[in-house]
Amino acid sequence: MSEFNLKSVLRKTEQGVLAIKSRDPALPVKARTVLIVVGQDKTGEALLKLMPNPEETQKLLEVLIAQGYVEALPIAQTAVASSTTSIGPPAGTSPRDLKSSVQRASRLLYDTLGPSAEPLCMKLEACKTYDEFLLELQGISRVMASIKSEAKAQDFYAAATA
Repeated sequence: MSEFNLKSVLRKTEQGVLAIKSRDPALPVKARTVLIVVGQDKTGEALLKLMPNPEETQKLLEVLIAQGYVEALPIAQTAVASSTTSIGPPAGTSPRDLKSSVQRASRLLYDTLGPSAEPLCMKLEACKTYDEFLLELQGISRVMASIKSEAKAQDFYAAATA
């Protein structure tokens, strides 16, 4: 199995999106967890930093790529993708606002996804700025769209940023 470039942005394929929506029983729980986190405009390096066992995660990513659930974008596309995802934090956002926003978003995630929301909530709790929080919300919204529906994802994002 060939290694993917860790600097590439990873994206779910249509097969990967369908596997999450259908809760494909052929997909092991750890692989499913990694697949859920993929596709948030994160590089392989960034994804490995988020996961508790980077070595195992890299192996799972290699398997997911080999099985067609995930694709690694070429580096040229990666640069374009990362340059188009710039968001500025609202003026006057304080750390207290960030904390309450994270709590609200986490509550909404648990209400919508149940216990499987925990890895996503942990990512929100790791945000140090409101800008990071908004970027994570965008990615989580894409995950929610693949699991639930586009309408649920839009409702979640609107409620989380209200």
